Amino acid sequence: MAGTTLRALRMGARVISALFNPFWFVTVMFVLMFTLTYLSMLPAFYKVYVLAVVLLFTILIPLTAIFIHGKVLKLPKGYLSAKENRIIPYAFTLLSYFFGYLLMQRMLIPYYMTILLLVALVAMLVCALVNVKWKISEHLTAAGAATGVVVFYGSLFTTGVVWWLCAMILISGLLGTARMVLGEHSLRQVFWGWVNGFMSCVIVLFWF
Repeated sequence: MAGTTLRALRMGARVISALFNPFWFVTVMFVLMFTLTYLSMLPAFYKVYVLAVVLLFTILIPLTAIFIHGKVLKLPKGYLSAKENRIIPYAFTLLSYFFGYLLMQRMLIPYYMTILLLVALVAMLVCALVNVKWKISEHLTAAGAATGVVVFYGSLFTTGVVWWLCAMILISGLLGTARMVLGEHSLRQVFWGWVNGFMSCVIVLFWF
């Protein structure tokens, strides 16, 4: 009985981790803005145009580069769990985010949109720097950044800020629990990952 419960718990943790993969952070934020706020009034072709750029530089390019890197070096499945194996993947991700941000600026996409990519870039950079000595949760970094976006952008785009904030706090709690259940992170790594994401959002929105 206990074994079945544990397997079910771990399965649920894997599902939650997959659903809230940090690579989805920027794209999900754009989708929410384009569907649940007054930005839904933007022309459909423009929304697709922006989402295509975001999807390319925050998901497709970095994940493809990481996949090829793992295959070329014949690294085992789950090799990213070890912090020493994350240096090259971090580099791929940071470069992709950086060039995506520059391209969006050149395309004259509004600043309140491009800054989301800058938030992700700063948060990921902190993760990469901390990773040299320690390991913090990228999943919770994304959750913290998303919470920061809701706090600082919510009042501009929607009246249901409290509900969105409650949802983000609930998701953060579930995700942190899932990462600990899977043995990927300790409580401290989960906590500081979330703080990194939230503070990265605060710093970018106030200083840039």
